[in-house]
Amino acid sequence: SYNFPNVTANHTIAASFAIDTYTITASAGANGSIAPSGAVPVSHGASQAFTITPDTCYHVADVLVDGGSVGAVASYNFPNVTANHTIAASFARDTFTIAASAGANGSIAPNGAVPVSCGASQGFTITPDPGYHVADVLVDGGSVGAVTVYTFPSVTAGHTIAASFAIDTHTLTVTVAGGGSVTRAPNLVSYDHGASVQLTAVPDSGWAFTGWSGDTSGTANPVTLVMIADRAVTAAFADTAGPAVLVVSPNGGELLGLGSTATLSWTATDNVAVTAVDLFLSRAGAAGPYDSLATGLGNSGSYGWTVTGPATADAFLKVIAHDAAGNA
Repeated sequence: SYNFPNVTANHTIAASFAIDTYTITASAGANGSIAPSGAVPVSHGASQAFTITPDTCYHVADVLVDGGSVGAVASYNFPNVTANHTIAASFARDTFTIAASAGANGSIAPNGAVPVSCGASQGFTITPDPGYHVADVLVDGGSVGAVTVYTFPSVTAGHTIAASFAIDTHTLTVTVAGGGSVTRAPNLVSYDHGASVQLTAVPDSGWAFTGWSGDTSGTANPVTLVMIADRAVTAAFADTAGPAVLVVSPNGGELLGLGSTATLSWTATDNVAVTAVDLFLSRAGAAGPYDSLATGLGNSGSYGWTVTGPATADAFLKVIAHDAAGNA
């Protein structure tokens, strides 16, 4: 207003006008931005829009307009501005979930829904139960093999990891020392961990089972073996049968002259082998006593003996055959 007091002449008065201007104060917290930012002038009745942009690995946590939340919006518009205002944006780091699971007979750690901050790494340990092994690990549905550890580097999305397990299998190696065999029940190429196998030693004719060695011991027959690892067992058999020997010549009625060479012959066999032959002579009938003619001969079947005295009409030849087991 303006007053002309005590008017005594002509005057002029002229008025000019300007539109009101208001300020919107815009701010953004760490890890993001708002545009425009700072003290933003807005004419009366105009509108003003703002864009809120989080940094990589972050999202809008909240937007406060004049101190009140309008939610985690990415933009906001002030329509028909007729007063000053404030707008403030805050941000939070993105978090993703890795769903970790394990099948029967093993575990994965950590397990379940595992939160991971964007850009961080997350490791997992896969542990089979005793007697089992990792069969496969699927990451986002694709196999990464039978691994026992796996790490997701620089996580920027949700993932899945699933471990499966299978029972260990073991082999059983059975060897035989001597004459015999071993039966197994059940008779399989491999055995599941913890399975029982019955071993029975079966000696050949002329042999006897003497015991087990290796991953079991003793003389129990049959014996039960629990498969908790690869196993190797040896069954030992001893030769119990002596050689069979027969005097061929002389064998009744022959006349051997003193000083002549007589061929003493025999046949000797064994379930393994005859290792040595001894020859004895009695001059006093079958009951003996017997004197040694030769010992440690090879089993050639004959021996040339120079006939010695004293003379007798009651001579007997004895042949004793030996095998490597000490049987005679």
